[in-house]
Amino acid sequence: PPDCDPTLNTPSHKGDCGDTAIATPFIVTYVIITSLVVVNMYIAVILENFSQAQEDVQQGLTDDDYDMYYEKWQRLDPSGSQFIRYDQLSEFVNGLEPPLRISKPNHLALVAMNLPICENDRMHCVDILDGLTKYFLGALHAQVANTEADATIDIKKDRPKDYHPITTTVQRHRELYLSRIGLTGFRTNVERRRNERKNRIPTLEKAIIDKTFESDHVKSSTILSNDVENHEKNLATTPIIKPAMNANRLSVHQ
Repeated sequence: PPDCDPTLNTPSHKGDCGDTAIATPFIVTYVIITSLVVVNMYIAVILENFSQAQEDVQQGLTDDDYDMYYEKWQRLDPSGSQFIRYDQLSEFVNGLEPPLRISKPNHLALVAMNLPICENDRMHCVDILDGLTKYFLGALHAQVANTEADATIDIKKDRPKDYHPITTTVQRHRELYLSRIGLTGFRTNVERRRNERKNRIPTLEKAIIDKTFESDHVKSSTILSNDVENHEKNLATTPIIKPAMNANRLSVHQ
């Protein structure tokens, strides 16, 4: 009372009023069992997720890793063109999170992936992701099970219409390496010729000076010899006047 009527004719001797002696153990038991069931369900869900995550880790990359990759990609490609420039590749890979991240210096690792490079030095997002996945799994040099025809079909299916590879990172690295060798050889040759020219000029000047000095010496010797010959000729043609002068002196004394 007042919520129940104990005088009501019911099987219970308290009418439609409940029996606290039975209700209390019942409700306590119900709450405990329900709590245990809910807790066990939570534990089962947590264990299932943990088991799934463990399997994903053992298999390699997870969906979260791929989501992280495309989130980072959107920062460099906000227009959704699916391409970035080749000079942005190193910085992009360095900015990823593990396990896809390859910290700097990562140039040689990216070259070893042999990634396709399209026109205007553009690189496709799927090619980069595929290379990073193979690098993480250590399967860069593993044989691909698909045939070339299957690979062509996959490329046409997954790539946009303006996907036209013209070279690869390996080929680009070879071209840069050969160009550096050629430039180094050209600079060495220019420097060698410059040094030879510098060494040749003093030698030429010395030869000119020696030749000039020799010519002047020959001219001086010739002039001196000519002067001596002329002097001897003059002495030979000059008359002797000393006896005449003595005769004049005798005539004066007489």
